[in-house]
Amino acid sequence: MIRLLFLFTLLLAASAQAQVVANPNVGFAYTAPPGWSIRQLPGISNPVALGPVADKFSPNINVVDEAFAGSLEEYVAKNKQAFKQTFPDASGWKESSFSNDSGLKGVKAAVRDTQENRKLRQIFYFFSGKQGRMIVVTCTALVDDDASLALFDKVLQTFQVDRS
Repeated sequence: MIRLLFLFTLLLAASAQAQVVANPNVGFAYTAPPGWSIRQLPGISNPVALGPVADKFSPNINVVDEAFAGSLEEYVAKNKQAFKQTFPDASGWKESSFSNDSGLKGVKAAVRDTQENRKLRQIFYFFSGKQGRMIVVTCTALVDDDASLALFDKVLQTFQVDRS
């Protein structure tokens, strides 16, 4: 009985541990929220963190990197323009500077939009990556999913970029 209780305690502790999401080729890592799953999805090059499904939607954190010859500010401006063209009904693009516990600096943009008849809030975190690449972390939740929305800044506090 003691052995079974000990094993159960170990399994419970292991399931509560945070998972690190990383891609050393791109040069990023972060700690996903407890209880979220990490999946490699078709057509997406980096692992995606998926939260618990509610109302047939899973809040998620997706990282994209791409080559860009300009500054971070120019990259953010181009993304803002492309986003507004793709989602003309989107509202409230609010930009601010962002820095985390490790001193990483970037730009944060929050917006509301509708995709596949779902009202969403998306928060984009933009960072300069290595070798002329930019990294965008897109955090998406239903507009009224306050719990997931509150997690995003906490998760990005753990975000790291290797620029070497």
